[in-house]
Amino acid sequence: MRRVRDITGWILLGTVLAGWFLWLRPPALGGTTSLVVVSGTSMYPSFEPGDLLVVTERPRYDVGQVAVYDIPRGQPGEGSGARIVHRLIGGDQSAGFTTQGDNQDAADPWTPREDDIVGAVAHRLPQAGAWIGTAMQPVLIAAAGGGVGAWLGYGYRGRRQLERSVPDENGAA
Repeated sequence: MRRVRDITGWILLGTVLAGWFLWLRPPALGGTTSLVVVSGTSMYPSFEPGDLLVVTERPRYDVGQVAVYDIPRGQPGEGSGARIVHRLIGGDQSAGFTTQGDNQDAADPWTPREDDIVGAVAHRLPQAGAWIGTAMQPVLIAAAGGGVGAWLGYGYRGRRQLERSVPDENGAA
C-alpha cells in the first residue's frame, strides 16, 4: 500500500511539473508566461492592488486587450523598472499602441511597440499577489524551512524506529 502511495506521489509531482513546464514557464527559461502583481489603482475595477496576473506572450496584440509593457526606450520614465498594466486603446504593433488605464481620464504618454510588450493578461488571481508578498517575508521563509527540516528529520527517525520495532518472521523485534 505504501509503495502505491509513493508512486502516486511521484506521478502527481511529475504532472504538476509538466503542467508548469508547458503553461507557466517564464521567458527566462524559454517559456511565454510571466506573473505580475498589480501595485496601483489605474486599472480599477478590473484589477486591484495585490491581484496576481498571469501574462502570456502573443504573436499579435489588438486594441481592447489589457497588456503589460515596459516603458519604451527614449520615453519619459524609461529605465525606472516600472511595468505598466493598461488597456490598448489605439494604434498598432509597428507604429506603437496608445494605452490607458481603465481608471484614468487620459491616455498614457508612452507608445509601446511589440518589443516593449511583455504579454497580454490571460488570468487574474484576486489578491494572490498580496498573499505571495506576505509569504515571501524572510522570517516566514526561515520558519517554513525549519519546519520542513524538522518534519523530514522526524519522519526519517520515526521510520527507522518503526523498522526496528516490526517483528521479523520469527517474531523477534
